[in-house]
Amino acid sequence: MKITTRLAVIAVIALGCVAPVRAQESNKRAEEFLKKMQDTADELKSTSDQLTKTMAALRSLSTAKGNSLKDAYGDFDKAISNLDARTQDVRKRTTEMRAKGKDYFAAWQKEAAAIQNPELRKASENRRVAMMAAQEALTKNMTDGRSLIVTLMGDLQDLRTFIGSDLTESAVASAQDLFVTTQAHAKEVETAVAGVQKQLGAILSRK
Repeated sequence: MKITTRLAVIAVIALGCVAPVRAQESNKRAEEFLKKMQDTADELKSTSDQLTKTMAALRSLSTAKGNSLKDAYGDFDKAISNLDARTQDVRKRTTEMRAKGKDYFAAWQKEAAAIQNPELRKASENRRVAMMAAQEALTKNMTDGRSLIVTLMGDLQDLRTFIGSDLTESAVASAQDLFVTTQAHAKEVETAVAGVQKQLGAILSRK
């Protein structure tokens, strides 16, 4: 066999090996990205559950009297700490998800450009753009939701500090307006979280 023929054969074999490797790398990136997205969804569910518990503790504190006041405040104090921990976990997962998404979409764009068939190349690019748009919409809503959570946590921290420094029925009575405001802000957070959960579910279940 001539040298040029051998080189041609080697080149064909090499290309045949590179394609599966690229496909494997692409699948790996996709799996990592979706895994981070699922982690974010799981943490968001935990946060939603903790928010429900925190609001229950808040309502109990707002009506507590006498000997029950100390226990009600203790439950409220613990609930706030747990909620804060959950929101921090969501923030961490979201950051990880965005990083994986950036790598995934960059690799996808590069690989799509290498597709020879124009129809398949266009179809791949269209799917990538649609997926990116879904993630960007998700990111925007999560950012908006974060500002709502910051406001809510500020309310909760104010209540914890104010009542904690003067654990009396009078202090609870004077904070009733903030109790009402906090519950309203909690409803806004619940709505935002539900929307993000719906978006995450749609992306994770995509066909």
